[in-house]
Amino acid sequence: MSVSFRLPRSRRFVHGLPLTTGALLVLTACGTGDVGGIPGIGSLASDGGFGGSGGATPTGGLGGMGGFVGTGGTSSSDATTGAGGSAPTVPTCDADAKTGDYCAGDKVSDGVLDTLYHCAGPGLATKPTPCENGCFVATGTDDFCELVLPSCAHKAQLKYGLAPAASDHLRCVGITADKISQTIGNYAASAGTHAQDGTIDGYAYSAATDLSVKTLTNAQVKVLVDNLATHGFAAFFRDPGKDGWPASEARHIHAIYVDVKMKASLRAQVKDWLAGLNGLASHTKYTFYQASPAQKQLIKTLFESKN
Repeated sequence: MSVSFRLPRSRRFVHGLPLTTGALLVLTACGTGDVGGIPGIGSLASDGGFGGSGGATPTGGLGGMGGFVGTGGTSSSDATTGAGGSAPTVPTCDADAKTGDYCAGDKVSDGVLDTLYHCAGPGLATKPTPCENGCFVATGTDDFCELVLPSCAHKAQLKYGLAPAASDHLRCVGITADKISQTIGNYAASAGTHAQDGTIDGYAYSAATDLSVKTLTNAQVKVLVDNLATHGFAAFFRDPGKDGWPASEARHIHAIYVDVKMKASLRAQVKDWLAGLNGLASHTKYTFYQASPAQKQLIKTLFESKN
């Protein structure tokens, strides 16, 4: 409800503000000290005016919504630091953080979800890295951005004895049919690891594949082994006289595609690979190459989903 009246033809002051003779005042039933009180919306000082969107006191009082300097006033809910009146948060390494990489929420406070940060002990978190597939909180190692198996177009089988997906992923890393020296086979030095593991879509397969590296340097072999890990293969470089491989045997890569069911001997080799061992009867440390924690987590996830 509102009450209207006309002032006498002289200058009056309401709350210290001049009103022109003959001006029409409209007062709400709530009065001068409540919501909607004098001077209300459209007062003398900019967008929010002297008393903002409300009257001179309580809700909307002096410096209320919009305050003395309008919509960004000094004592409003839009205070000098911006909407909400608070400063932006800064990702910070917690008091118990060591030097290393951490996911937001794991010893990093106020970080962005699914982002990896670097800590040099407590203090500012640096080097933010967005993790497209999620951030993995690891035990005993730095946290890391998770990997997923890359998508590879399905094409004709590279060679008999490959699982269809293994064939596609070998092609993705640049392997051609002439580089595949063994799939299903009974070569004596393989000790049965290349025997058939099963059938997929009518294709007989062994999870194990041997690749020729006659034209590659050891440095190039290491790049290939690394790419194979990203594409779902636990791969060992068999270098004669190194890492337990007999000096009399051929130089090659022994690669196991882990996203399929496989025999016990291959399962043991994959477990060795995950543990940093050579996948041979000696089970000694594999010195030529170690996959990243993210690659090992990918291989472990794929392997355990099928085995």
